[in-house]
Amino acid sequence: MSGVAASEILRGAWALLDGSDISTVESEDFKLFRGALHRNLRVAWEDMNWPSLVKVEKRQFRAGWAVGTGYTSGNQVYHFDSGKYAQALQASTGEAPFDVSEVENSAYWAELKEAYTGDDYAAGTTYAVGDIVYYPANDGYYQCISASTGNLPTNTTFWGGLTEFDRTIAYVATGETSIGYVEGVFEKHPRRIRNASRYDYTLGDDEIVVLDDVSTVWLEFVEATPDLTGDEYSGTTTYAVGNQIYYSVSTGGSGDFYNCITATSAGESPTTDAAKWSVVELPRMFELYLIHSVARELSYASGRSDLPISIQQDPIYHLENQKLNLQRQGLIRNQRRRT
Repeated sequence: MSGVAASEILRGAWALLDGSDISTVESEDFKLFRGALHRNLRVAWEDMNWPSLVKVEKRQFRAGWAVGTGYTSGNQVYHFDSGKYAQALQASTGEAPFDVSEVENSAYWAELKEAYTGDDYAAGTTYAVGDIVYYPANDGYYQCISASTGNLPTNTTFWGGLTEFDRTIAYVATGETSIGYVEGVFEKHPRRIRNASRYDYTLGDDEIVVLDDVSTVWLEFVEATPDLTGDEYSGTTTYAVGNQIYYSVSTGGSGDFYNCITATSAGESPTTDAAKWSVVELPRMFELYLIHSVARELSYASGRSDLPISIQQDPIYHLENQKLNLQRQGLIRNQRRRT
């Protein structure tokens, strides 16, 4: 996707209003600009399924198990070597859910399943590691993690509770592209395999629920509209993962919004420590629309009762022009969104 810096939108919008230089607006009116840009970017982004914003990615339903990560009871992971999902029954580090023969490490992990079976717990029975029982007192299933007799399934020294497996993909997940609209869930890459088989799914408030019994899927989706919330970068501030900044031209930056992806110390900017920051890309195809729509909002915010001639044209005109260009290239397909 070809991008445009936020400062270019600001410069263009301000020039349409009164022709003054960008330096006269970046500080005092920045929040007005940021709000107008955020709102109008969402309008453009969600107007249709723009081909350049449609992604195809292979997804699993849980984060992958990592040998150096510490896990606690209840954590759920995907084990790449076996292609299976597991839930932690007790704390561990370095204990793989399955061995090279795909045998379950039952003292620490249980394979995730949609449903479990087991006899009712009996106080006089001796249970071995890996045994599963049903406990009527709380309608739950438990797996033995340490051999014992007479210890209730609620005793976490000897038992781990089992949770039913839901095949879900969160719209927003660390390290993954955020999902806006779902186009389809497939067995194979839908752009490489003609007539790739579709999987059935439903949509929740914050996740996709896949209904077929599969380990991984190919997801086709429209990337979520990015939020623009960052204040101007300060060299004396430390930033945490997830914080957003606007790195203005006046402070030596590129005039873009950035998300912090690794915690910083004071003075670690996108220029000095680029690996700690991720730029928020604004599609260049929206540039003219955003310039004109932002200029309109800034004009109204300033209390002007009439629009300058330069911005009297409806900004939507520029979005329609982009659609015509895509139609000429044969890049627009049937626009259907499952909501």
